[in-house]
Amino acid sequence: YYDGVTHNVAGREIGLYSASGRIETIEDVSCTLWPLRRALADVEESDPDDDERVDVQLAPFIVSMCRSCQAVIDGVLIELRLMGDDCQIVGTHIPVEGYLYSNEQGDRTTHGSGYTFDADEESLFEAANSFLPETAPLQRLRWLLTLNRLHESKGQWVEAAETLVLCAKTIIGAMLHIKNVWRASRYVLWYDPEKSLWIPTVGLGVEQGTGTERTSGTGRTKNNEKVMEFADYFLEPPGVFGMTKMKPRNKKSWKALDRPSVSTLCRMLTNVSKVAVRSYLEEGGIEELAFLKLEELLKQIMELVEDHGTTNKQQQYIGVSSSSSSGGGARDKFNRKQFVEENAALRMMSASLNGEMTKLAEQLLLVSEEDEVSTNSQRERDLLEKQTLVREKKYYVRVLLLGKKPNRFIESTTIPTFLEWGSPSICRVSKAAVLWANGRIEKTSDSSKPSKLQGTLEERICAAFSQPLLLALSKELSIDSVLLCTQPPSKAMLDREGGNKTFLVVNLVHMDSSSLVFDKGNTSPKDGAWADGSKRFFFKSQARAQAQSEEAQIQTHTQRTTGLVELTVAKKFPCGLSRQRALFTSEFFSG
Repeated sequence: YYDGVTHNVAGREIGLYSASGRIETIEDVSCTLWPLRRALADVEESDPDDDERVDVQLAPFIVSMCRSCQAVIDGVLIELRLMGDDCQIVGTHIPVEGYLYSNEQGDRTTHGSGYTFDADEESLFEAANSFLPETAPLQRLRWLLTLNRLHESKGQWVEAAETLVLCAKTIIGAMLHIKNVWRASRYVLWYDPEKSLWIPTVGLGVEQGTGTERTSGTGRTKNNEKVMEFADYFLEPPGVFGMTKMKPRNKKSWKALDRPSVSTLCRMLTNVSKVAVRSYLEEGGIEELAFLKLEELLKQIMELVEDHGTTNKQQQYIGVSSSSSSGGGARDKFNRKQFVEENAALRMMSASLNGEMTKLAEQLLLVSEEDEVSTNSQRERDLLEKQTLVREKKYYVRVLLLGKKPNRFIESTTIPTFLEWGSPSICRVSKAAVLWANGRIEKTSDSSKPSKLQGTLEERICAAFSQPLLLALSKELSIDSVLLCTQPPSKAMLDREGGNKTFLVVNLVHMDSSSLVFDKGNTSPKDGAWADGSKRFFFKSQARAQAQSEEAQIQTHTQRTTGLVELTVAKKFPCGLSRQRALFTSEFFSG
């Protein structure tokens, strides 16, 4: 597991640069990690036919390992960003621009426009998927919990809840393999000055002590001990075991990190499920989805309890056979006691999950009773319908960038972009953007709060979603050179204006194609596929009829055909990601 210690290597690299006085901003951290990431990318792109150092049989493994290590390095940078004002690197405070988040009152707590196009969610998701629940569950949990923090910082409560569900499934998958899980260990040469004679010189040129302190390094605030204390945080942050109140590990020990018990994992799963339910309820309108997810987890837990009992019976049978000849009665007694404790922890976890399902069932009943309340006034009915729309309807948009590329999409950076230029992506519209589009958030005296939008519901939703993207693009391009539209420009316009203008295409898409067939007066079609989710999305498209030449299109009246476009993504929405690139695009047009 090279990727299992890459974050520790990246943390030490950052610490050493900080001890040398070369890190003052978060951009300096990106520059510090860039050579390491670029080296891994070069190895990933190496061709066995051109480079004899690369084994043909190991080439697929090397590609997978390099991609995982790059994602882990990105994860280290994201964890530093999530620290916000509390970011400290080897005793030095680093100013960090936080992530953008709007609550229901329209308050913008942070303004992370510089991270808008970063594939931060994708990097953390890939880093987590590099580890299997059966072999390295805690490494997987570490990156999933970081992804959950990222979603919460952005106000993406559905994705945060889905990420915690993945954490719960990881814990369940690790229960029966807890004795065989892999645990990272500290690298002895980074700690022992007798074996690594260069250790006392760390930070020597920046801050020096006096007398013997100058040679030993004890008089410096940035010595190897401080660097390794910072690097050990990334080896395994306290948040992984923070919910379980495990005893602190011995930092001077070079052995593997502590191995959790079944009882510890049960407490972790209980806490994870409770936070997941709170995140579902924070989003609102998805109680049915939350109930289905918890019901699935409960089924897996009951199967786990049954498998745990079966495994223990087999061990007891083997223990009886061995104890009769080797006198292992004390060991059998210990095993039985351990089984009773583990079984009790599993059943307590199951009972806790049942309690959360009961709360969701009560919430579903309450929502159903509210919907059945009859109102005599037309105004009250309209208000109730609008509130139901905001509560129940979840919106997705297709995002496409065309024309002139800003430097963010040209230059190589530490974290790549989640949007591929010229290729569409499907993104979920956040709750705050939907509330803004529905007029629930209006501008106040604070200029940082959003203003009221104009146009149809679809136009307002697309405009609300596009604001962070437009803000990020305006950092490098002039406002006049960025055009927001709901349909891609024609080929002729793209050829004529593509060198000077950037086209941001954002339009609403639907999970269910039947939701596109509705009355003209109805501007809020319902997607019946929300509870189960979907990989497929549809939208109506206006396409110019094909002509023999551009001159023929200009001279004659331009004809348009209405069609249906289907886009398919890799994972079913909703999931641990708020956006995904479209893998397939199918177009169906009729004259």
